[in-house]
Amino acid sequence: MYEHLGNNSGQRFSTQASGMADMLVGANYWVINPDNAKKWNLQIGAGLKLPTGDAEVKDIFVRPSGPAERYVDSSIQPGDSGTGFTVSMQGYYTFAESWSIYGNGYYLFEPEERNEKTGFSIPDGYMVRAGVEHQLSSVQGLALSLGLRNEGVIAHDLFGGSLGSRRPGYAVSVEPGVTYSKGRFSGTLTLPIAIYRNRVTTYGQNKAGDAAFADYTVNLSFTVNL
Repeated sequence: MYEHLGNNSGQRFSTQASGMADMLVGANYWVINPDNAKKWNLQIGAGLKLPTGDAEVKDIFVRPSGPAERYVDSSIQPGDSGTGFTVSMQGYYTFAESWSIYGNGYYLFEPEERNEKTGFSIPDGYMVRAGVEHQLSSVQGLALSLGLRNEGVIAHDLFGGSLGSRRPGYAVSVEPGVTYSKGRFSGTLTLPIAIYRNRVTTYGQNKAGDAAFADYTVNLSFTVNL
């Protein structure tokens, strides 16, 4: 409402953005050779985040003076125009037959300050998750998982400037998932459902920002072991 005719109008409208997002190129290393890791293993990684996504998508907004084209909110821009780097870690521990616990996380460093054309900040971000996984004996290669996930946008970057319009905050989600593996191939589907959301104080201000949170997300990954 506030982006169009204002909160007092009582009318809701929609805006949208689409296109390729920013891409990450990285490398990961298992501490123990996976062929010999029967009980536990730990993986560390690093990556380069590239500004391949469009960070200046526009849409039509309904204004009192008539329809107007403007940049869509930073929370739905496919890209943020910044080049950054990531560090990551993940691991697992098998504590019983067909049962294991897992955990992983990453941090995205974005030293660049903001997109000067849109005024949107180029913020750091993070994600951590942990849970339990069960290998089904009735279906070879099928595993079910359930865990918690915490992800968000940082109010103050660890490196570089933090000026510009950003939506800092974090969301905690319950994350059910399913993984199927066969030979060299495996696929994972997770569905994090938000159960707690919190906006944090925006950099340079003394009040919480207006972070926007999705009710749920759909994450699909496909892996090929060469």
